[in-house]
Amino acid sequence: MRSAQTGFTAERGFRFDNRFVLPFSKGRVVYGLCGGLCFGALDYYYAGRPIPAQTVPPRFGSPLYRFLVRRQLDSLGRLVLPRVVRWMAASDERAAAWTASSELPRLLSALDRGRPAVLVIMRVGGLANPTYNHQVVAFGYVQDERGMCSFAVYDPNHPGEPATITLESRGTSVRLWQAEGETVRGFWVQDYRPVTGALPD
Repeated sequence: MRSAQTGFTAERGFRFDNRFVLPFSKGRVVYGLCGGLCFGALDYYYAGRPIPAQTVPPRFGSPLYRFLVRRQLDSLGRLVLPRVVRWMAASDERAAAWTASSELPRLLSALDRGRPAVLVIMRVGGLANPTYNHQVVAFGYVQDERGMCSFAVYDPNHPGEPATITLESRGTSVRLWQAEGETVRGFWVQDYRPVTGALPD
């Protein structure tokens, strides 16, 4: 048995749903800022600041909203989209194999060092909408002798709830799933740097 737990927890994530509505769209245009929420939650964590207490998404144009949008753009970077496209073009089996061979060791190493990690979760493939993929923060894991590894994550789609992603590797067979019923074709560890400067209240 192998395990690690960082100082980050799901309760250190934002308390509101990852569901934003564009003003003047009469509720028709709904979008998420999962990368901004993940990066932002870690920014507060590393700054030693409590997360804002609000339980509803910040209003359009507010300081917190602008901060989350900026961090969303930071989370996408210039290399993320090409990598998303590459992983979407891969088969489910290949995406799972990439996860087990290259990304799992990188994630375990970060968590062993006490460093939470932002994961890009590949939920869809082929010609599906790439925005259906997702970002979460992994902050702990338990790995057993059979090759099964479960990660505790902050999932912005499930605020305040402990979420779990599990990877099971048996020989050449790799299987992934999320306890909350979300599809996981694979994941990769994303580069993250804490923001500098003041954080919105």
